[in-house]
Amino acid sequence: MLVTPLAPASEAARLASLHHYDVLPFLREDVFDELVSLAARIFSLPISLFNLVEADQVSPAAYFGLPGALPQPRAEILCSTVVAHNRVVVYHDLAAAPQPCVDAVAIQATLAQGIRFYAAAPVRMANGHSIGTLCLLDQQPREFTAEEQRVLQDLADTVSQAIVTRHHYHTTPVLGEPNWQRLRPKLHDEVHALAALVRYLLTRYGALSPVPEEVLHLVLRRLADLRALLAE
Repeated sequence: MLVTPLAPASEAARLASLHHYDVLPFLREDVFDELVSLAARIFSLPISLFNLVEADQVSPAAYFGLPGALPQPRAEILCSTVVAHNRVVVYHDLAAAPQPCVDAVAIQATLAQGIRFYAAAPVRMANGHSIGTLCLLDQQPREFTAEEQRVLQDLADTVSQAIVTRHHYHTTPVLGEPNWQRLRPKLHDEVHALAALVRYLLTRYGALSPVPEEVLHLVLRRLADLRALLAE
C-alpha cells in the first residue's frame, strides 16, 4: 500500500480495524448523535462531526450543525492529518496557517466552506488505530487551550468506547441484543445528565472562550462516570 503524508505507516492495519468494527450500523444509535452534539455545546461551537477516515474519502458518520454533510475526498479534509499523527490537531485560524504545507489542499478546501477554526481528536480503537475523528468547526478563529484539547480527546475516547461496547454486545452471543437494549437507557441517562450539566454551566458562566478550567473539570468527572458505565 502506498504511504503518503496523509496516511500513517500502519494504514493497512488501521483500515482493517475500521472494517472490523463495521461502525456505520452502530451509529444509528441515538447515543452517538448525542455525544457529537454534546461536543459542540461544551465548547459553544456551531459544528461538530464524527468523521470516518476511509481509504480515499472522509465520511461524516454523525454530525451536529451541518445538515446534509457528504463524504469528501480524503486529501481535502483535515481529519486525514489527525489520523496520520494519531493525536489532537488544532488550527486556531486557518486563514493564518502557513502555506505551503502538507495540509495546504485541505486548508484551502475548508476555508472555501467558510470555516476558520478547526480542532479534532482521533477516535482510537482498542488496538490503538484511529478510525476517524471527533472534530469541531467554527466560522470564526478562536483559541483552544491544552485543557480544552484534553476534554475533546476524552470525548473522542468515549465515542470509541461506545463503539467497542456496542460491537461487543452485537457479536457476543452470551450478551446479545436484549442485554444491549437494557444498557441503552442507562447510557442515555448519563449523556442527558451531562448535557443538563453543560446547560447549567453555560447559564452560570456564559459561553466563554476559552472554556473555564473549572467547567472543564466538571465535564471530565461526568465523562468518567459515563465511561465507567461502558466499562462494566
